[in-house]
Amino acid sequence: MRDDDSAAMPATVAGSPTSYGPNLRALAVYLLVFQHIPVERTAQLITDLTGANVSTGWVSGVLGQAAEAVGDSLKLIRALLTLGHVLHADETTTRIGSGRRWLHVACTERLTLLGLGSRSREGANALGVLPEFRGVVVHDSLALYDGYPDARHQLCGAHLIRELTAAAEDHPDERWPLQVRWALAELNKQAKKATEQGLADIAPERALVYLEPRPVPPPGWRSAPTSTRPASTA
Repeated sequence: MRDDDSAAMPATVAGSPTSYGPNLRALAVYLLVFQHIPVERTAQLITDLTGANVSTGWVSGVLGQAAEAVGDSLKLIRALLTLGHVLHADETTTRIGSGRRWLHVACTERLTLLGLGSRSREGANALGVLPEFRGVVVHDSLALYDGYPDARHQLCGAHLIRELTAAAEDHPDERWPLQVRWALAELNKQAKKATEQGLADIAPERALVYLEPRPVPPPGWRSAPTSTRPASTA
């Protein structure tokens, strides 16, 4: 073979003669985004596992390339979430460098959109979903969600259970937190059964035991009235 013989660069490899292929670039993005591994450790892990001596600069650059590649997909996800019937919204903290930032999420069972922003309505708006959403939005009791009057609102059951558990621990003499928590958990089971049976609602006879009215407690009574738990919740 002559010294000037060479093969064409594969289309999936970036322009530089020393560029790495799509599999290695995908691995770097996966470690950074999905596994939340810092840039320096990602570079070290790739070197240890593959032998490719990548730099931290290369790892950081790959993330920008990936963001540009999924731009159209993000637009589609944002549109589908906005047009949906039910949306889950939440917020949490995540560590970036030596500090913490707020991370907002809007999701369904099949779609998830994440974005950094302040813990405020402006931060939630930055996702580009809630301002135009007109369905049922499920969220916690954070006040920022009150700023979307065109949507219907539902308090997240998981957050409500968590708050009832905290109330039961903080006020051990009170019975109502455990009563309400139990009723919600049982109603959730009945809702799942109704869905499995193709029903739109829980059968009235199934729901009655959890929703039947209780006598109003006399003035000064600090705890909810005692209810008798049924022998079977099937």
